[in-house]
Amino acid sequence: MRQSVAVVLGICLLLPCFLWARPAGLREDGKPYGVLIINDKKALAREIGNALRQEGFLVAGYADDGPSGVNRYRELKPRPDLVLIAVRMTPMDGATTLAKLRGIDRTVKALVTCVATDEGLAKKAVLLGAADYLVLPMERSDLLEKIMAVLRR
Repeated sequence: MRQSVAVVLGICLLLPCFLWARPAGLREDGKPYGVLIINDKKALAREIGNALRQEGFLVAGYADDGPSGVNRYRELKPRPDLVLIAVRMTPMDGATTLAKLRGIDRTVKALVTCVATDEGLAKKAVLLGAADYLVLPMERSDLLEKIMAVLRR
């Protein structure tokens, strides 16, 4: 009887370990992936940032346009693991912003975001070095899947 109680108690203590899944935004060592969000739509940028935080990511910063995004990237130490860039912004579009970021760091990992009508611009950004593009709006699970695919490369 005593042995069976110990086994049941051991299983009950270990069970939460099996049920708990590491959030997508955390590396195996427990440190969060850092993300810089460059988007002139502040509400959308914050919404994406909040979703990423809930998944364990560290939002390293926000920028409202391309030039400030390039400056913010330059200032960040350590560099973020990923940059999310809106494809349609003024005064500098996402493709140009990406080109400037790649001038600073050839290894920058970037995803561009767009609406369906801007998909052509997003494909241009991919040709310029973006890892992929996201057509918004999209489900959180799809957003995380794309981000994790880029981070694993």
